[in-house]
Parts: sequence; structure tokens; C-alpha cells
Amino acid sequence: MVEIEKNEVRKLLKELKRIIRESGLIIIYKDENIKGRIELGMTIKTLKDEVLSLSVLDYSQGPLYDVQEGGDLWVFGKEINGKETYMKFKIFLTASGYHAKCLSIHPANKPMKYPFKE
Repeated sequence: MVEIEKNEVRKLLKELKRIIRESGLIIIYKDENIKGRIELGMTIKTLKDEVLSLSVLDYSQGPLYDVQEGGDLWVFGKEINGKETYMKFKIFLTASGYHAKCLSIHPANKPMKYPFKE
């Protein structure tokens, strides 16, 4: 596992939030994410609001290599409506600029670790 500094996570979150504010958030609609959002009682707007409120303390893992598409994946966790929630994101570049993608959003399948809370 790669050791990461708080400042790196802070920089990543700043960039993720800037991209979301400017370009929006692409949400991957797979069954686990749809069911997870319903179970958490989240709309697209509340999901976006939760992401925009993430802090360094919510960091769990990353950067993790995306074996399917290349690039870095970042995992955060947060209590939402009384449930620990697993969130995985990716920032990627296209011809039109940088974009943010939410690959996972659902109740955590197991307890998550938060290196900067410990």
C-alpha cells in the first residue's frame, strides 16, 4: 500500500471539487450504485452535495491503479443517513478537459479504514 500525505489528498479533493463545480459529476449507473443510492435515500443532488463536503478525514484509499481504464482511483468513506458509505472516484482527461467520475456509491460492505482519523 502506498503511503500518502494529507496534502496530496487535500490537493486531490480541491481538484475533484473544482471539476464537479465546473463540469458536473459523471455517475456510473450499475446495480450496486442504484440500489445503494436508494438505500441511502440520496438523490443526484444530495450525492453531489456529499461529495463536495468530503474532507481529508474521509479519505480511505488511493491512489489505486484502475486496471480497466488506467489512471488513479480514490476511495472515501462517510456516514450518510446513519450508514457508512463507500465512495470511489476518478479524475480523467478528455479532449474537452478534466472530468470527475463516481464509480461507486453504496453502503460499505465492510468497515472502512481512515488513515487520517487514526
